[in-house]
Amino acid sequence: MPSFSAQVRQELTKVRLRSPAAKRAQLAGMTHAAGVLTLGRSAGVQYVSETPEVATQIEKLASALYDVAIVQSLRVAEHRKRPLYVVAISGVGCEALLADAGVLVQTDLGVELSQIPSEALFETPEARRAFLRGAFLGAGSVSDPGRTYHLEIVCQDVHLANTLMTLLSEFDCPAKTVCRKQKYVVYLKDGDRISSFLALLGASTSTLRFEQTRTEKDLRNYINRTSNCETANIGKTVNAAGDQVDAIKKILADPFAVKRLSPLLRETAELRLNNPQMNLLELAQLANVGKSGMNHRLQRLLQIARELP
Repeated sequence: MPSFSAQVRQELTKVRLRSPAAKRAQLAGMTHAAGVLTLGRSAGVQYVSETPEVATQIEKLASALYDVAIVQSLRVAEHRKRPLYVVAISGVGCEALLADAGVLVQTDLGVELSQIPSEALFETPEARRAFLRGAFLGAGSVSDPGRTYHLEIVCQDVHLANTLMTLLSEFDCPAKTVCRKQKYVVYLKDGDRISSFLALLGASTSTLRFEQTRTEKDLRNYINRTSNCETANIGKTVNAAGDQVDAIKKILADPFAVKRLSPLLRETAELRLNNPQMNLLELAQLANVGKSGMNHRLQRLLQIARELP
């Protein structure tokens, strides 16, 4: 069965892109997150993905928007259980693809490489969401919510990381970033923000599953906390009752100490000896006295026992 992260990516590839601007923005997000420029006879850009649906969408978007040649292949590595899907794009339209993404920019000195995504990509909310979706599809992952809450996008450079941080803040889903192995990782560790992010990208089914799993997890944690608390309280009650019974037995074994007991203390001592399993409240109700009154009587018995040799 695919991981939760893979299921999210598969769902996101099915999100309908309504405009050419959204398609360009999503492909640009993939290009900045997972694209690598290639040189030589087949100069262009190459994408690598763990998910076949992502590779297929890169191919569809590129072929729909640009006049390019596309070759899709598998890459098998010994240390990986599953192959990687490689999409190599070349041809006359590849320069336009890279220019739209902001990878190639026209300057007074000619065409230069850039790591900063083009501002033209973010003119509409739909396009901004599409770019975020593309970046996640290209280099994102999310943990199974049944284990932990963690979503991240690994960025090749700080410019993409800053762009993603800015976009997420605009959508009220602020993220954090950390440098890991010379790459910049934009991440979320809060369950509410991860849920909001998945919904923002259009992964409605995955969002529902995330929330359902989170609710079940929170319920289990609540039950465990309650059970642990009850167990601890039972332990305290048993220990307190045991100390009280020992104190009473010590008093009853001393004739002089017995004489110090008032009728109320004698009654309390008898009640505790006959009901060692009861907690303080239950014992107070049995004696028809307040909880604080019963506690005072038991503390007095403990004090008398401590004063005995």
